[in-house]
Amino acid sequence: MDGASVMVSQHNGVTGQVRIDNPHCVALHCVNHRLHLAVSKAASNPNVPAVCMLSGIVSTIYIHVNNSPNRLAKFKQIADMLTLVDQDADEGSEHESVCYRYLKFKKVMIRYQ
Repeated sequence: MDGASVMVSQHNGVTGQVRIDNPHCVALHCVNHRLHLAVSKAASNPNVPAVCMLSGIVSTIYIHVNNSPNRLAKFKQIADMLTLVDQDADEGSEHESVCYRYLKFKKVMIRYQ
């Protein structure tokens, strides 16, 4: 769950309603949501400049790609190719797998330069 009061409230929240039928249920805060909250808080903290800068870079890239149908289509095409790279990796050692992915990634990058 995301930690919002509508979810965690003991009386009117989802957790409270579920506990009426199952008093032994355990409510867990979603790990991904907690991570997002932590990174968002760090990105807004001026004492952590690296996270602030990274957040700005990622936002700028997102806006740049998302504002153009052509760039978005190319981005999706590259993402699909990179997904295939992961699926194509052999079941060999971790080192072989990393080398294989790097070589496939390099082919994708050369193709789109």
